Amino acid sequence: MIKYQACFEKIFAIEFLRETKKHMVVSICRHNGRLDERREAKIKDLSSWHDTWADAHAALIQRAQGEVDRLQYQLERANKRLIKRKAMKQ
Repeated sequence: MIKYQACFEKIFAIEFLRETKKHMVVSICRHNGRLDERREAKIKDLSSWHDTWADAHAALIQRAQGEVDRLQYQLERANKRLIKRKAMKQ
């Protein structure tokens, strides 16, 4: 079974073994060649799992838009501080 992981600026199609309400269980190959299982949280700060590529893409867009909104707010606050400091009199 395949799920899509939106991670940073990329989307990965990853085959998973099973899933729970909060975790994905994926197969990994250890350095000694032995196969093992790894549990990953479905939603983390920088990545999330989705049923379709379109859902993963939408999550990346939403995350980027949130970042833009936060940075615009910070820029507005910095500009207000700049105006106040320029208007200061001795």
